[in-house]
Amino acid sequence: HCRLSLFDQILFVAANVAYYLAGMEAIRQYFNQFVVLQDAEWQAFAACLQKRSLAKKEKLLVLGQVCQEICFIESGSFRFYHEREDGTEWVTAFFFAGDFVTNYRSVITHQPSS
Repeated sequence: HCRLSLFDQILFVAANVAYYLAGMEAIRQYFNQFVVLQDAEWQAFAACLQKRSLAKKEKLLVLGQVCQEICFIESGSFRFYHEREDGTEWVTAFFFAGDFVTNYRSVITHQPSS
């Protein structure tokens, strides 16, 4: 049973990578930089995580959707961008393996992304 009050949901995002336990170890190592969790604590936390894969160019969040997840990138890369009226893209940020990615404003306020 999941008992996290800090996050509603954390999703592992792995671009075109099969599910394997190495991803769980990657996020555990990330958190170990700040606080070392005992095995029982880690197992309780890990039970709350969900892992999924996205295809190349698949969107994690579309403008106007409410963001409901905080994602840890196991492998691959993501970018935040806006489409201009003329069809060009304006890139505002890049995220890589080992990074967390989310639309914090939308997650916290439960308002549509903008």
